Amino acid sequence: MSQGARILLNCLIVAEAVFLLVPTSIICTVGLFFAATFIFRSPTNIALWMLVGCVVLMAYSLFSLWWLIFKYRAIRFSSIPRSIWVGLVLGVVSALALSSPHLFAVASGANSIGHSAKYILGFGIGPAIVLATVLATIWYRARGAP
Repeated sequence: MSQGARILLNCLIVAEAVFLLVPTSIICTVGLFFAATFIFRSPTNIALWMLVGCVVLMAYSLFSLWWLIFKYRAIRFSSIPRSIWVGLVLGVVSALALSSPHLFAVASGANSIGHSAKYILGFGIGPAIVLATVLATIWYRARGAP
């Protein structure tokens, strides 16, 4: 890979992480705080425990994505741990689950794409775009290596 392409991909990944992943991580951290607060108020409520489980799984998937972002320059597909792959798959599934109601609302004409764009990019498709960019960068770098 040429030096210019490497610099461009690094800048793209940093920009995506700042604009798409940091807001999602902040919202997830706030969600973890509120979920823990609700659990301490009502420890016998099963619905709250389900909510905490979902938020913890999303936090784990965000952790896996941040791990991959910090390691992508020196890692190959074969050296990514299985636990990180599980977190990334959970992240893609949760991204699709969180953004699909808004995507269907846009497709049916109930909402405009501008109305739903912030939610779609922040909660679902944004982290998936970052993941796709990082995985494509790892693949492209490995393909060009002798």
